[in-house]
Amino acid sequence: MEVFNLYIIDHCKCGKEINYKKNGNDDFIQKVFNKDVLESTLLIQWGYTSYKIPAIIDNLLALLLKEYNLSEDIEFYRSLGVYFNYQFIEGLNRKEHKATYDEFNSIDGELLDLKKFFITLKEDLTKQEGHIPIDLFDSIKFNPIYGKSKSIKNAFVITMLINFLESGIDEFFDTVVLDKKEFVKYGTDVKEELYVLLNKRLGDIDLKAKFIGIFSHLFQIPVIAKDVAFTKLEEGKDIDEYIDSDGEKSIRSAIKRREKLNQ
Repeated sequence: MEVFNLYIIDHCKCGKEINYKKNGNDDFIQKVFNKDVLESTLLIQWGYTSYKIPAIIDNLLALLLKEYNLSEDIEFYRSLGVYFNYQFIEGLNRKEHKATYDEFNSIDGELLDLKKFFITLKEDLTKQEGHIPIDLFDSIKFNPIYGKSKSIKNAFVITMLINFLESGIDEFFDTVVLDKKEFVKYGTDVKEELYVLLNKRLGDIDLKAKFIGIFSHLFQIPVIAKDVAFTKLEEGKDIDEYIDSDGEKSIRSAIKRREKLNQ
């Protein structure tokens, strides 16, 4: 599953090049990993010693850092970007991610039918003055992968379950399911780790979401599905054109969600 044009090329370990993919006639600059970035900042042991980065990424990164008065930290941001690019690609290549993605990609119709069902149910409830008729369902059946199926037939328990499902379906459909699908499709876990790290690193700097979005796109990590277009880099293009308001909003939401989970 390839969702963007890969620019980062040689991640070198013991003199062996891996993940090699050339994009056109790009010029590359070889750099040594900043071990402090990866071991002290991310608290990981990193076996790779060097990498090659396309000149276009390095040039655009320099422009971004200059705009935010962070030019002296370019070695930090180079190493950080290459590391997260590597992790993002690894996430996309994991078989279990693809299998889960394929599963989620096939149930859009069923999810939509479920939402329509509860919309119809709400309309029926309006006619019933907000009360679910006690005999609306004969039973609800659960079919676990392991063990025997279980049918719920008690009218009061069924009513309780329907009330619970009906009241939470919008939030479930619009957030939980779509977030899960986004994770499977574009490695949201890796992206959110990057967002939170940069958010903390940048401190009180203005327009942090904008910086994070541009940085992600320079290192070929699309913030949201449509942002794949932003990872197609061009010389002479204004650095601010690599993010839009939707991407910034997604980043801010992701940071808040992660911070809430970590409380």
